[in-house]
Amino acid sequence: HVRDTQWLAVKEHPVTAGIELNRKLSHSYYDHVELAAGPDGRVLAEAARSGRAVVVAGAFGKGRYVACGLLIGVGADNSDIVPRGAERVLLENAVRWCGEDR
Repeated sequence: HVRDTQWLAVKEHPVTAGIELNRKLSHSYYDHVELAAGPDGRVLAEAARSGRAVVVAGAFGKGRYVACGLLIGVGADNSDIVPRGAERVLLENAVRWCGEDR
């Protein structure tokens, strides 16, 4: 496994609103979890190096979900940190979008 500290928002969506698409961004943790989107999941962000999904969103039943492998709120030394920049925007957007009526 190659550690990667960069990601890219790749799809216009309420969760990625305010984040420039296809621009390499750094995340606070030294690595991330790569995800596999299910049939109804939409890949919103990818790892810069591998191109694999790191943020996936979709609907489930009457609700919505966002799977995020960026470990937002965790620093490179495993300490708790306040999310900043694009990570903060992504987190706030995800919470807002999941809470909205479908």
